[in-house]
Amino acid sequence: MKKLLTAIVFSAMTLTGMGGGAAEAAPAPAAKPVVTIKAKTDTSAVKPKDDNTVIEAKKAAEASLAAKQVQPQVALPDTLYPRTKGDDYFKDAKLKNNITYAPLPNLTKEDIIYSGVVNVKKKDITAAAFVTGAQYEGDLADEQYSKFFVKGNLSQDAIRQLYTYNVALLRLEYGLNDVFLKTASAVKLEGEEIPYGILSVRIPKVEQIHKLKGYENIYTASINPVFVADNYLIPLHIRAFAAHVDGKYRNLLIIGPASETDIFDQAGLDIILSKPKDEKK
Repeated sequence: MKKLLTAIVFSAMTLTGMGGGAAEAAPAPAAKPVVTIKAKTDTSAVKPKDDNTVIEAKKAAEASLAAKQVQPQVALPDTLYPRTKGDDYFKDAKLKNNITYAPLPNLTKEDIIYSGVVNVKKKDITAAAFVTGAQYEGDLADEQYSKFFVKGNLSQDAIRQLYTYNVALLRLEYGLNDVFLKTASAVKLEGEEIPYGILSVRIPKVEQIHKLKGYENIYTASINPVFVADNYLIPLHIRAFAAHVDGKYRNLLIIGPASETDIFDQAGLDIILSKPKDEKK
């Protein structure tokens, strides 16, 4: 089970562009059938002691191949994946009194994306959420993101990239379920008896990426996925922000229980617009 959950987390990060740069996709690409190729195990250089050794070696090779085939069916525009190192802006942010932040170890080897846990208090409620994101500046960041934060109409290239991202959001349910199914198949090849449908997701609500009303420098999008894990329902709210603040580019993803949607939406907005603690008024 531990192997399955680890593979699922890694696969989901890859799908959302957090695990590495994704190739830019054309708008609304047609889904291609996945071809499963049986691995050929070369045992000529190894003299096994018995038939069981050969069988185990073949299973290991097939499991390795199946794991490599756990790939998302929808690629996000590579403009969304940072090309330069970023700063953990929320670690040193001057947050509102009702928000506390605790950093977690980096999700990536490079200093590109940072993550942590926020606790948000509202009246008698304290809600916890996972957050991840970073802040970028410099020539590479300008080249990558400035096209989305211009006055007036966006360029055709910027519009095309936003459209591609929205198409990917709409197809996210299919892509995630495909990843989960392939991950379960890979784990089964390693000898663990688990049902193929041990994890699935429904995304009944998708809010496509758009400029936040009243904020010309902020884009936002959200989804409300309902995960089914071994017959347990896990409803979540995931809100994304991308902003141009004080000449720097910021992004933020906040993930928490669906019961506290309004709390997390406001907290995310407060974080994305936050100022550094040491900034003078």
